Parts: sequence; structure tokens; C-alpha cells
Amino acid sequence: MRNHFKELSREYPERKSGSVAAAKVAQAITAQAAALNLKTVTEKIKVFHFQKSILAFCLGSLAAFLIGLYLPLPGLILETALWLLLLGEVKRPVLAGIKTETAENLVVAIPARSKETQKVVLTAAYDTSLFLSAPLGLNPYWYWGLSLSLGLVIPILQSAGFMLAFDTLKFWSLVPLILLAVFSILPGKTAFSSGLNGCIALLETASILLRFRPSITTVILYFTGGSSLNSGVQKLPALFKGENPTYGLNLVEQNRPEIGIINREGFLPQSGSLLLKELLIEVAADKSIPVKSIITSEVTPSYPLLSQKANAISLAVPAEETNENLRELLVGFIRKIEH
Repeated sequence: MRNHFKELSREYPERKSGSVAAAKVAQAITAQAAALNLKTVTEKIKVFHFQKSILAFCLGSLAAFLIGLYLPLPGLILETALWLLLLGEVKRPVLAGIKTETAENLVVAIPARSKETQKVVLTAAYDTSLFLSAPLGLNPYWYWGLSLSLGLVIPILQSAGFMLAFDTLKFWSLVPLILLAVFSILPGKTAFSSGLNGCIALLETASILLRFRPSITTVILYFTGGSSLNSGVQKLPALFKGENPTYGLNLVEQNRPEIGIINREGFLPQSGSLLLKELLIEVAADKSIPVKSIITSEVTPSYPLLSQKANAISLAVPAEETNENLRELLVGFIRKIEH
């Protein structure tokens, strides 16, 4: 199995959401799950893009500007609401819904051997779409910050024009609006080259768990096909609702020497579950697995869960990881919460 997926990752190093390359990998995941006598459920998803968020913001801002010429206060309120939506796009895309693409998630469940009292959701992406596609080779973090800054200038100029009764300032707000509109149409890199270590680790973990199935824990393997603006995990918070506790571990591939427990992440920083961090460190110590707690400004698929204070955390998987340590860590974690 490992060799087959390694060949796929070499043949299709960049796998944009909904592409033929991503579909080939999805077929391989489904086939491997079937070989383990596990059923794969396909989940259709919408794929969001930040540049579409900016475009929607610009269109809405133009409407707010025109309204503001006749009704200044409603126009300003609309503009402020649009900026707040733009600020929240990295957590929950709304503006990006103006135009979406489609892709698929693959969900594989390993039921508890007896009565289920808790769930573990293990997540890995099989696509390699960038969370945020930035034009002109800009760093995504700086592109996001620059877009928000330009967007904020618009309501500031409009409010200043309203309060000072100086209409010229309102027209000056069109300058950052035009710049943002240009940003929304400039081409940028949409995918990166990556292996399939996360997906391989989940399937290998499933193989082990089927031999020693957890008694009270249902394990859900969640293979996501939309990394752009975390499109693939927008439905994931629903799995964390209910009376029984649910724990989430997300695997992200990074160029690093050891497994990293991502303690804090994101453009708007969010902390991972302290409980899961302590459990993972304890398991790693018991099994002599080298791990390191890290902080990153990157956004991982755990982000929508962290903003809702769910028990979730991300693991940074070394690109050259053989998965032996990772398998041991995942299985050990599940065994730990069983007791």
C-alpha cells in the first residue's frame, strides 16, 4: 500500500481540489478502505477561495458606496459589516460563497466494538490546494493582512467623510477598493507539492485498529479534498456535537525533522486542546517517540474547530516520515483515551 501511494504522490505532486490528480488519489483511498472491508462515504463539498472573498467584498463595498451617497449611515453600516465578514473568512467563509467549485471528502468509520461512548476523528487532506492563494508571490499571511488593511481603510474614509461632512473623502475610499479589486483578479499559485504521508498514516492506523478494535471508541477517518480556506472541514464541527465526547487529530505535512504538536496556530491565533496536547506528549514519552510543541502562523484544518473550543489539535508530520512513529502515536493516543 505504502509504495502505491508514494508512486501516486510522485506522479501527482500537486493535487488541486476537484482535479483529475485528486480524483486518482481519492480512488486509491477508497480502494484501500475496501480492501480492509471498510465502507467509504463520499461527501460533496463546496470549495472556497479567498480571492473570491475579496471580489465579493469589493462588489458589496461598491454597493455600500452608492447607498452612502444618498443614505450615509446605512451605507457605512453595510461597509463595516462587509469588512467584519472579510475578517472572519479564514474561520468561516461567507463572502467566498459568491462563486464556488466542488470537490469530495471521503469518510471512513471504524465502529466501537461494544457501546460507543466517545469518538476520535482523524483528519488528513489528499489535495494540496493552498489555504490562501496569494498573487505576485506574496506571503499568504501578508497578503491576508494587506487585504484586510485596505478593506479597513474604506469604512474609515467613509466614516470620516460622513462625520466631517466632507464628501471628497468618500470618493477617496474608491482607491483602496480599486486596489482590492485588482488583487481579486491577479493570478497566484493555487497548489503546492506534497506527499501523502497523512493519508497513508490514517489507512495504516485503520489496519492496526481492525485487528485490535477499540471497545468504546468509534474512529472516523476524514480524508478532505478541499484545503482552500479549509473548505473540506467546514462540515466537521457537526461531528463534535452530541452528548458523547469527540476528539480530533489533524495531520498536516511539513518539512521538519520530527513530529510537531501544533500548540497554537493561525492568522488570528487559536490554541489547540491542552488536554490532547498533554495526552499526546504522555504517549510519545511512553513510546520514546520524539515530538516537539510548536507554534505556527499557518492555518491548519483544526482551525474551525479551535474557534469553537472543540477538543482538537494538529500534528505536523515530517515530509520524510516513515509513519512508524506516527502510527504508534495515533494508536497509542486512542488506547490512552480508552482507559
